[in-house]
Amino acid sequence: MNQRLGNDPVGKLLIEFSIPAIIGSLIVMLYTVVDRIFIGQKLGSLALAGVTLTFPFSQIAISLGGLIGVGGSTLVAIKLGERKVRDCENIAGNQITLFLLACTFITIVQEIFLVDILTLMGAEGETLTYAVSYGRIFIPVIFFQCFTYGLNGVVRATGFPKYAMTTSAIGALLNIILDYIFLYPLDMGVFGAGLATFISSGIAAVFNLRFFLKDKYPLTIRLPHLRLRKNIVYTIIKLGASAGLITFSNAVVMSMYNSQLSKLAGPNAIAAYGIFMTVHSLIIMVIMGMAQGGMQPIIGYNLGAKNYSRVREVIRLTLICGGFMALAMMLVVQFFPIYILKSFVDDPATVHIGITALRLGFSVVPLMIISIIISGVYQALGEAKLAFIFNFMRKIIIIIPSVIILPKLFGINGIWISRPFSDTIACVIMLYYFRKTMADLKNR
Repeated sequence: MNQRLGNDPVGKLLIEFSIPAIIGSLIVMLYTVVDRIFIGQKLGSLALAGVTLTFPFSQIAISLGGLIGVGGSTLVAIKLGERKVRDCENIAGNQITLFLLACTFITIVQEIFLVDILTLMGAEGETLTYAVSYGRIFIPVIFFQCFTYGLNGVVRATGFPKYAMTTSAIGALLNIILDYIFLYPLDMGVFGAGLATFISSGIAAVFNLRFFLKDKYPLTIRLPHLRLRKNIVYTIIKLGASAGLITFSNAVVMSMYNSQLSKLAGPNAIAAYGIFMTVHSLIIMVIMGMAQGGMQPIIGYNLGAKNYSRVREVIRLTLICGGFMALAMMLVVQFFPIYILKSFVDDPATVHIGITALRLGFSVVPLMIISIIISGVYQALGEAKLAFIFNFMRKIIIIIPSVIILPKLFGINGIWISRPFSDTIACVIMLYYFRKTMADLKNR
């Protein structure tokens, strides 16, 4: 396989590596998409708004998965290359213990302060009732999502990507079935939707843990491996800090959006934002699948082999493919927003607000995609610090002031243009540095 990365046509490799990664990413997104569709269609905009207010809680789960999962899987990959299987078992065991400790703490804190947090974000009345009902059962899902999302990286690093994808697929399919049963025949409301996610995520997590308990797989975890080791914990946190911090920052930004929308337009705007973020996440997942699953392995191998022409070629092809995909997705959103919105909710007020939200919010999708790919390039080139700076600039430094200032100038439309405004500025800055990087690769 490694020789193929250096010899096979780059375009063929990019397609072959990207498609499974994209499919895997989209399977993970099914949890969110299906929940939102069932809730919006069955219970309406107020329920969808209430569930949208819990978005930051799921981001906490993903940030923990990124912090512990990315750090651990990176370290496992390194140790596997050094043929130190015992070290890998200790690392995976430490990951499991860290997940247990961190998730227990986060779950308890969020359950205790759930109503206070939701009220701070602008939830009130019936919307608050829906949010609390969903949140009470959804918050413990953090436990299972962390295990599945975080440990899947280790499963892939050991050479079993299909197992990781199958685990996610089992959870997603079960979530669809249970969502329907709990919301329609049993009529359990948003609590039922949360319960469906809880059960399906739990079963997916059990399948994931099973990988580490069976002797037939590369890593077998036993009780001694669960004992925390200072050097392992430190390295895991150091390697995963960038992924974890960026996702945690997303939770902060989402909370700000919810709070601003609550003040400016109320539950219908929050429901529209929930649909916007679902579509936004789908687009991001597709491109991240291509960048991380397709582009980065090819860059990494050929960079180590000093085959810089192939490095430049895969970057160029990824940008071209990403650009065409981004343009296609942007046109779909611009021309067919009403069909997207009505697949989630039929409420005319929410649809009316959502049309503007989608058209303005996705007005510069190609620039957003270019920014994501460039960040992936720097990650693959070993410039993790620069990749982190660019991501932090785009997702935090620019967008937070935008969310605060633009609504004062343009009202609710200021909310919708804050993301494209941030993406445009970030992309211009990143392209300035990226041109120098490509020139340097050409001159090597």
